[in-house]
Amino acid sequence: MFAHFLLGDLQESLVALKRAAGAGHPRAQYSLACRLSAGNGVRRDSAAAVGWLRRAAVQGDADAQFNLACALIGGKGVKADAKIACKWFRKAADQGHVKAAYNLAVCYERGLGVPRMIPKALELYDLACTKGHSKAQYTLALYHDGRLGEDAIPAGGSFIKAVSLYTEAAHAGHTGAQYHLALRLFEGAKGVDPDPMTAISWLKRAAEGREGGLGAVPAAAYRLAKCYEDGDGVEKDQLRARHWYTASAEMGDVTAQVDMAKYYEETIGDSKRSRFWWKRAADQGHTEALFMMGLHYDAGQGGERDAKKAAESYIKAAGKGHIESQRRAGMCYENGLGVEKSVKKSLVWYQRAADQSDPHSQFKVAVALESGEHLPQDNKRALFLYGAAAEGGIVGACLAVARFHFVAEDEEKAREWLEKAAKQGSGEGYFGLAMIEEDKEVKSKHLEMAVETGHVGAMVVCGDMATEKGDHKGAVYWFEKAALAGSSDAHFNLGVCYENGIGVDIDEKKAMGHYLKAARMGDPDAMYNYARCLQDNGKDGTKEKDIGRQPGSAPKGDMRGAVRWYLRAAELDHIGACVNLGRCYALGHGVSKSMKPAIRWYTRAAVSGHVGAQFNVGLCYDILGDPTQAARW
Repeated sequence: MFAHFLLGDLQESLVALKRAAGAGHPRAQYSLACRLSAGNGVRRDSAAAVGWLRRAAVQGDADAQFNLACALIGGKGVKADAKIACKWFRKAADQGHVKAAYNLAVCYERGLGVPRMIPKALELYDLACTKGHSKAQYTLALYHDGRLGEDAIPAGGSFIKAVSLYTEAAHAGHTGAQYHLALRLFEGAKGVDPDPMTAISWLKRAAEGREGGLGAVPAAAYRLAKCYEDGDGVEKDQLRARHWYTASAEMGDVTAQVDMAKYYEETIGDSKRSRFWWKRAADQGHTEALFMMGLHYDAGQGGERDAKKAAESYIKAAGKGHIESQRRAGMCYENGLGVEKSVKKSLVWYQRAADQSDPHSQFKVAVALESGEHLPQDNKRALFLYGAAAEGGIVGACLAVARFHFVAEDEEKAREWLEKAAKQGSGEGYFGLAMIEEDKEVKSKHLEMAVETGHVGAMVVCGDMATEKGDHKGAVYWFEKAALAGSSDAHFNLGVCYENGIGVDIDEKKAMGHYLKAARMGDPDAMYNYARCLQDNGKDGTKEKDIGRQPGSAPKGDMRGAVRWYLRAAELDHIGACVNLGRCYALGHGVSKSMKPAIRWYTRAAVSGHVGAQFNVGLCYDILGDPTQAARW
């Protein structure tokens, strides 16, 4: 059956292979899958390859099980599913498949498709080691060496065991093991004597890599350069040192690249060449280099200016724990600088910077914690961070601390923090002082100072104070000023004034305009009033005549528009809106008549104690023929 495979006739062998695979031969199925995956004599088809791998795997073919798992991990020809992949790795490993055992160990080590279990990972690495798997030997050596998984191995592992495993993997050609073996031979520890000459030999092999430079370790080249520069294990040779420094940088050693960047920047003064090496180091994930590239992209130093790339660099450096980069990443997301605006993502970075005592970030996180809008509410933690940020000179934090003291009824401390903020020119500080001031003259002075800074709330309060004094025209003046500054409260108040002729002539159109602006800012009272105006007046604010309207007939206004705004207000738990929305559904005004939604909205108001809504719920149930529910209400 398989004679064709040996004759080099791809087409004939393919026919025979398909025939065997179709007949259910697992090795044929596996071989066909390999050819489909590689495009060997047939059009490449990853999905079909996975199909044949699955057939062979089900029949117990270990190679097929392993390759199917790899496909599931990488999502090649099939939707990625690490959990199922691990099941196939396990089946193959149980049959002695060393690569499967190694890959399953990696999954347990990383928590990929299985719970993260380092002991289980070590057990599987050890199993692969016994079968000569160099990567497993290297990884297990790192654990014994204490370079991976702190405390993962009891008593910190065994340095002798680490060196033994490094040596096995090194002789198998694993350059990473060669490099780490060299480090251990340089240092010596716990039963391993220093051996610089042998260490140099392994460093060279690791730095040169296998044939063609494959697997060369950049860090080994850098260490070798240091050896030649310092005469450590070899005679000093600056030319060779420079050769290996350059080679190390070109191979990607971040330390060498950073040294090159600083050399060109500080010694040569070549910002373009410096940027080149900063970028190379940044591409390798070096924290300082990532931050520096962010600055270079921000300022356009040594090359192009690019906000998107600047943000990317800051975010990467932030992920490495760089405080300023974390703050800048937060700012990028908060303001949409080079990235899509996202308060949630900005807080992720502000939190990390706050944890490292960055005042600006502490304030940002405290705001979110207090509001509970983007983080779980935690006033205790918020106050702590506000205090820390205030000590760091953040004015907004001073105001927040004052607010907390005010809530705790400690007016003296609240005033102290407000005064600190006000002395720094904070309108909110002046406004806060005005709110706790009993002396009307002093209160007015603080409000005046707040208004001079453009504080909108102070303008609204000035309007409210004018209303209390009976100065309705003065109130309108302040409300209009605050409305121009974007106050929803001011727009709502102006709506009331224009609708009722308070301080101005009655103007339904202007009233509706202000209600609409406030409604669009999220004010439920404004939504309700705007809906009511639409119901009574129509879209243009012109009242419809009621002459001849029959009891229970539909209003002549814009009922569909009214229903939309009643709905928005009702969803914000505005009782009046719930009642009116229920009535609209009950009578079929602006919507199709339906008792079920009518009952739902009436009930929402009824449970809040609205007597009329309670009666209407009962009436609706009576209409639906449910006297029991009707009587209940």
